[in-house]
Amino acid sequence: MCKTNYPELKKMVERLDGIHGIGDDENRRRIEILQEIGKKLINEYHIQIDDVTVEPLLVEAYYYKDTNHEFMDCSCHRNPRQKGADRFGKLYFHKLGRGGVDICLSLKEYYLSFLIKVAKINGKVSRQIDVRDKLRHIPDAETRENILVYQSKQDHSIVCGPRKNTVKGKFAQAPLAIISIDAFKNREDKSVADAIVRSLEHGKQWILAKYGLEKAQSDDIEKARKIVKEENLYSDKIEDMYMKSALEYIKSEEK
Repeated sequence: MCKTNYPELKKMVERLDGIHGIGDDENRRRIEILQEIGKKLINEYHIQIDDVTVEPLLVEAYYYKDTNHEFMDCSCHRNPRQKGADRFGKLYFHKLGRGGVDICLSLKEYYLSFLIKVAKINGKVSRQIDVRDKLRHIPDAETRENILVYQSKQDHSIVCGPRKNTVKGKFAQAPLAIISIDAFKNREDKSVADAIVRSLEHGKQWILAKYGLEKAQSDDIEKARKIVKEENLYSDKIEDMYMKSALEYIKSEEK
């Protein structure tokens, strides 16, 4: 493992920054790139500060770019410590709400960061507040550089859903929570899955229903159920209400 200046991450952010316009197609492309970045953070990076290792498993994207009203996510804090090229790859500790810590990825004067909702800290499963509390007690944690460490590429299965408790604005229900599904496969240790479920806007059945439907690439609910069962993600039959709700959400995002 080695530290880098994150060329691949920066290229993805440059692609995001290069999208102009305020139409649905432009916003859909922005959301897709935000999802890609979140997936890369989960699959290819961890945070290393001194002897503390943080491996993200569930992150939420927050992006606010008011140039020509391009992508104005009202759930973003819009704190100065979330924006600017000098903040790229650094941490932002929340002063508002329940508290948390973000990874900042802005390259210019707009706001872009990813909230760490669930992670493993030195192998121990930790939720949003615990991640913040562990990191904020490290001296100068918010100004440290090169804390993102590239690791050998993992292959977490990923699903994206709405962020928890974001209720304002056009992007409140956008699929900007990026979630590792692999945690649900471990029958011996359910702590990761439990932490993820408690951090989701929707419950376990809904998020697994969405995963199965997307992997099936069709409206076939039975095919989606079969995928979830074959991947050992859920031992029971996912109820119709969750399948139908997840399918409705998918279709609403495609419009």
